[in-house]
Amino acid sequence: MILSRSVTKPLVFALWLLCSVGLIFVAILRIQEQSEKTSLFAKSPTWGLSEPLIKTLSNEGVTQGSDSRFVSHLASSYAANNPLDPYAWLIKSRLEGETSEDLKAGYLQQSAKLAWNRHIPLRGVYIEQLLDGDIVEATVIAARLISLRPADAQTYFFDLHALLGSQVFYESLLLPAIQQNSDELKKDIMLSSFLDSAIQAQDDELVYKVWRLFATTLDVEDDRFKRYTDYLIDRQNWSQLQRVWQRASAQEITVSRIADPNFENVSEGGLCWRLTPVEGVNRTNNPNGIQLNFHGGQNLNYRQLSCVVGVNSSSRYQLDFDWSGNKISTQSGMFVEATTKIDGKQVNLGRSDARAGSWSLQSDQFEFTTPKGAQIISVTIRRAPTSNLDNKLSGKVYFTGFKLERLS
Repeated sequence: MILSRSVTKPLVFALWLLCSVGLIFVAILRIQEQSEKTSLFAKSPTWGLSEPLIKTLSNEGVTQGSDSRFVSHLASSYAANNPLDPYAWLIKSRLEGETSEDLKAGYLQQSAKLAWNRHIPLRGVYIEQLLDGDIVEATVIAARLISLRPADAQTYFFDLHALLGSQVFYESLLLPAIQQNSDELKKDIMLSSFLDSAIQAQDDELVYKVWRLFATTLDVEDDRFKRYTDYLIDRQNWSQLQRVWQRASAQEITVSRIADPNFENVSEGGLCWRLTPVEGVNRTNNPNGIQLNFHGGQNLNYRQLSCVVGVNSSSRYQLDFDWSGNKISTQSGMFVEATTKIDGKQVNLGRSDARAGSWSLQSDQFEFTTPKGAQIISVTIRRAPTSNLDNKLSGKVYFTGFKLERLS
């Protein structure tokens, strides 16, 4: 029977399509088969292996279902022929170490020695030790890993800090990591990371110890000085804040006293007064005070100028100051506010009346009571935003003569 051309064309196309699909299917199966041979090693969740070792095991047809004795034999043979490859000892520790903890520990120690300056295989040793519960050895390796890659310090902090405790973490991990690195920049990165991590963990003892390691090189304009002193303020640790502040400012800092009543030492990192730059506002320094100039471009929530003060808890205070205003616009005027932090939450203690428009230099004051446990307060120059977005702040305000008096 002779098929017409109109029937032959669709039949040929169908056969071609079937063959193509079949070839693709076979290719996928081969890819999957090859993937199975190497997945146990190349895609290990805890550590990678060197290319020669992967190739050796793959060529021998090793898969996830292979007999463990056969694989152990191959690993041992590879290690014997390549004794300087840390990955060989890693695989031996996993495959042969199941029968003996001491044997596995020895293999991991050998791998660590060979990989001492190589981050990836050394991290493999660290993870194996961590999974085995060998925290002491894992800590030693972690210190070395941090010295190699200081940017990873936070990772190891949260792996080990809770397990070791503050004192052991400091002596067994933090100090060795720093001592193993002679690069001052890397040391600086490590210390900054450890400081941030200790602050996040709210470990007062460790925060203080880290701070002492680089405190001699920091001044009030260093961002780490700000992070550390902010932490002390949040924790209401006046005694330590007082020591740090006096050392940085070379002046006597006392309780119940505004350290800089006339704004002579305003800075971005200072404690009294700290001025955080904000768009639409600039300052003019006068001999006995400070003038804030608002440009009228925003409905500002202004709180960027503040002073920290040590206080007695459960005490009555009066805050006095002098100020003047020139064409302060909007329905929400300027005011002075006293706040503190208890258990990490801000507590508003008191404030002056808000002023807008213009007024000549005059005295103002308000009273407040510090809550139980409060050792530190903040005195802040404020302006609250309004619901009317067009209510933009403009004008000038001048402050001087701040004084805090304990009433009872």
